[in-house]
Amino acid sequence: MTVAWPRLVVAQQTDPGREPSKQENEDAVVYQELHAGHLLLVCDGMGGHSSGREASTLAVQTIVNELARTPAGADPGEALRAAIEEANRRVYALGGASTHARPGSTCVAVLVHPMGVEVAHLGDSRAYLLRSGQLWPLTRDHSMVQEMVASGLLRPEDAINHPDGNKITRALGMSAEAVVELRQERLLQQTGDIYLLVSDGVTDVVRDSDLQAMATVAAHETQMAQLCAQVVQLALARGGPDNTTILAASIADPGLRPEAAQQPPRRLFASTNTVVETIDSSAPQLPPPNLAGATLPGVPAPVLGPAGAPA
Repeated sequence: MTVAWPRLVVAQQTDPGREPSKQENEDAVVYQELHAGHLLLVCDGMGGHSSGREASTLAVQTIVNELARTPAGADPGEALRAAIEEANRRVYALGGASTHARPGSTCVAVLVHPMGVEVAHLGDSRAYLLRSGQLWPLTRDHSMVQEMVASGLLRPEDAINHPDGNKITRALGMSAEAVVELRQERLLQQTGDIYLLVSDGVTDVVRDSDLQAMATVAAHETQMAQLCAQVVQLALARGGPDNTTILAASIADPGLRPEAAQQPPRRLFASTNTVVETIDSSAPQLPPPNLAGATLPGVPAPVLGPAGAPA
């Protein structure tokens, strides 16, 4: 009996950008096929003096290694959560006893497996899904600006170039306990889906509408490498103010098991070291959990969607 297993076409590209003070690339990106699933991962380090690069590198290495040790039959979402939890502990340890200017890293992770797709993140690195020409945000920024917009204190149009735009509220290494935002229900992948993971070096200057247009063209020929190159080139053409990273993955074969559509809701995970926050799948900024329809009617644009970056 052949066991279902997804097939992906994956490409990635990273560039330090054009800002002279940021020529050490602190972004880290990885694609790894593990027995737990296909791992897509982007981490954006912070801290300066090479500590940001050290933090992001340690984060991706830890997450990959922890997932590689996942026992057969383990819940993929729990495995991803546990891996991110361990990454937080190790990145936090980099800072020692210091309470100032600790090294840290954002984290956005997508795990594609025969029962669906897991999405988890901390910080402002983002994940998107392109389906049938429509781009859907799978994450919401953990940032001061996003919180102000969500609470009604700031209009979305005023968030562009806001002075607090680079102040994030969650990250690996920020505290001994990480608040991991994990989708409560799995997505069900479809042939032709494209998952995009990007650092803020992309989203600071590239509109969601730009990503949608470029990814839609690339989807017809499954040109993931070309898509990554175009996105990075556009970010650089618009100033390249930060390290710029993108990972693109197209679903060539969903490889879903028949029972995937009948799986029960995910249980909530408790941990003494990591607080797991589950995304409310009915939230208006996000698509329905299984994305069953191609057009997904009734789901508005994200809070910081197409207008979230200058033209």
